[in-house]
Amino acid sequence: NILDTPGHQDFSEDTYRTLMAADSAVMVIDGAKGVEPQTRKLFKVCAMRHIPIFTFVNKMDREAKDPFDLLDEVERELGIETYAMNWPIGSGKDFQGVYDREKAELLFFSGISGKKRADKLEIDLYDPQVAQLLDSEEKHRQLIDDVELLSAGREMDMQAVRDGQLSPVFFGSALTNFGIEPFLEAFLKLTPPPLARTADCGVIDPFSPDFSAFVFKIQANMNKAHRDRLAFMRICSGKFQRDAEYFHVQGNKKMRLSQPQQLMAAEREIVDEAYAGDVIGVFDPGIFSIGDTITVPGKKFKYSGIPTFAPEHFQRIRSVDTMKRKQFLKGVEQIAQELELPREEVVFAMDAMSAPVSLYEPVYADGGDAVCVMDQVRDTKNTDEDWLEQIALKEAMARLSERERQILALRYSDGKTQMEVSSEIGISQAQVSRLEKNAIKSIKKNM
Repeated sequence: NILDTPGHQDFSEDTYRTLMAADSAVMVIDGAKGVEPQTRKLFKVCAMRHIPIFTFVNKMDREAKDPFDLLDEVERELGIETYAMNWPIGSGKDFQGVYDREKAELLFFSGISGKKRADKLEIDLYDPQVAQLLDSEEKHRQLIDDVELLSAGREMDMQAVRDGQLSPVFFGSALTNFGIEPFLEAFLKLTPPPLARTADCGVIDPFSPDFSAFVFKIQANMNKAHRDRLAFMRICSGKFQRDAEYFHVQGNKKMRLSQPQQLMAAEREIVDEAYAGDVIGVFDPGIFSIGDTITVPGKKFKYSGIPTFAPEHFQRIRSVDTMKRKQFLKGVEQIAQELELPREEVVFAMDAMSAPVSLYEPVYADGGDAVCVMDQVRDTKNTDEDWLEQIALKEAMARLSERERQILALRYSDGKTQMEVSSEIGISQAQVSRLEKNAIKSIKKNM
C-alpha cells in the first residue's frame, strides 16, 4: 500500500495523519533546494514514531547541489545518518546516470521521458571501459574518488534503518522516470513487515489473529456523482473479511462493513479480505471520526490517538442563502469531523460568528403558510436536525434565573434528590420543588 500525500504546508495535518498510518516513509528532496522547511516538520512525525525513512533526491537532471553537500545537509538538518545506495554521475546537462553501489552496475540516463527501461551495464568501477562510456576520463576518475570516499564512511546497517536512525539515499529524476524502478525494488526489499501498534491495553502484535484497525482519514465527495464519504482504515492486526461482524469501539456498537474498497488514483476495487498493513476505505454514514478503533466483538481497546495541531489560519464563514442553510451546516459538520470536534461545538461557534437564523424566523413562505426553523425540531423524523433542539434548550435555559439553573443542574446532571439539593443550597425542600416545577414549565413553554 502506497499512501501519497501533498508536501505543501496547506496539507500539513492531513500528511501528519497519513504518516501515523505508515510503517515506512519516503522523503523526496529537491536536488537544487535541499531540505525545505516543510520537510523538517514532516520529519519530526517520522522521528517520533521511529519508522524507517528512505530518501530520494529528485531532479538530478537539473542543476543540483553537490551530492556530498546534500547528504551533509540531511544529516545536519534532520539528525539522521545517511547511506548512499547509488551515486549520481554529474547533474543538470551533464547528468549521465547513476552508479549502483550494491550491484556494481551503471544505469544510464537518456534524457527522454521514461517509457522504456534505462540501459544497464554491470561493470567493474575500475574498468577503463567506464571512461569510454562516460566520454570522459575526468568523470571516470571523479566517480572512482566519490565511491571510494563513500566506502570510507558509514556502512549499511539494516537494524539502524528499521529503527529510523539511518536513511538509505537514492538519486534520480522522477519527471523522466529515471531511477524510480531500482528505488522501488530496493524499497520493497528493505522495508520491514507491518509494525506493532500501541493501544490502551498494551502493544498489539500485527500477527495476532484478532482483527483490529483505526481510522486515519475521512474523505467526503470521493465520487461526486454519489456524494459519498469514505473512512480510510489502517489494518493493524488479524484478517479483515467482507461482511463479517466488527465492533466500533468509540460508537460502542457492532457493525458490518459490506463494501470495503482499495483505491489506486481514481480507480476503486471492492476487496473481500485484507491483512495487517493494508489500507481499506469503507463507506461512512457519519459514524466514524479520525482515530476511531474497530475490532472484533469482545475486544474493547483503543489505539493511541492521532495528534492534532493548533490552527494556523482563521476565517469567518457565513451562510449567504438561508434557503441553503441545511447544506451549509452539512458541510460544516464534515469539517468538524475532520477536526475531531463535536458537531454542536462547531454549530454553536459558527452561529456565534455569523448572523444566526432565529428559531422562530420564517425560512420559507408560500401562500400565507410559513415554515420556521422551529418546525424542524418538532419533526421527529428529521434526526439530522437534532442539534436545533440543543440550541432551543440553550435559549430556554438562558431565560431561567441563576437559582433555577443551579437546581436543574444538581437534580438532572448530578442526580441529587430534592432533599440533597435543599441542604446544599440552603433553602427548604418545598422551595426546591416549586422552583424546579417553574423552571421545567418555563422550558416547555419556550420550546
